[in-house]
Amino acid sequence: MQDLAHLLEETLAGQSGQAWLGALEELADEVGYFQPLSAKHNAAFVDAGKTLLVSFETLQSVQTINDKAHPIGFEMVRKEGWSLLSFFSDGDTWFRDPSIYRYFDRLIDDGFLKILTKSSFTVLDFVDMPQARFQSLRQVRKS
Repeated sequence: MQDLAHLLEETLAGQSGQAWLGALEELADEVGYFQPLSAKHNAAFVDAGKTLLVSFETLQSVQTINDKAHPIGFEMVRKEGWSLLSFFSDGDTWFRDPSIYRYFDRLIDDGFLKILTKSSFTVLDFVDMPQARFQSLRQVRKS
């Protein structure tokens, strides 16, 4: 596994669509994993600490948010040592896809959330529906 800080400095700029996703997949596989969820949705996990930041971004916005075309959470991973679970949609889907709900359910079933000390959410493009869904699933973690 390459050094996390070094990997998070690699630029994803200059790529779009599937090429950007491919570059993100390579990076995520070094420090966590990349998971295609459906034709229009993907998830990437960066394992860096016991605090989890969850973000929901469109492919169209994530590629323009900063000069390296990084997911918004990369900055918190770098500065705070947080883990990151980012969801990406191709277009304005509002992340309303059964594959995303099944993915969250699997995280709960696998005990993924029990290893975390806390989680935080950030949402781009007014996609707050999955955030609300994940927040409700977090309550299961406390049981």
